[in-house]
Amino acid sequence: MYVFSVWSPSLQTKMGYTDKQINFIGTCANWGVYLGFIPGLFFDWTGPRWTCLLVREPPDLLAAVCSISL
Repeated sequence: MYVFSVWSPSLQTKMGYTDKQINFIGTCANWGVYLGFIPGLFFDWTGPRWTCLLVREPPDLLAAVCSISL
């Protein structure tokens, strides 16, 4: 993600993103780089089954809540 500034103008023109959206993508990438060790530690402590459940279940629950509220 250190070369994001090189290819972000191309991404912006091809996808039609605004400056604010490009900055958000870059910020999310930085958070992922800097905080990626936390799921890694969780995986080391608990193994793949619990890590997959932790990663997979919250989006499923969020999708269920959003579909009910619509």
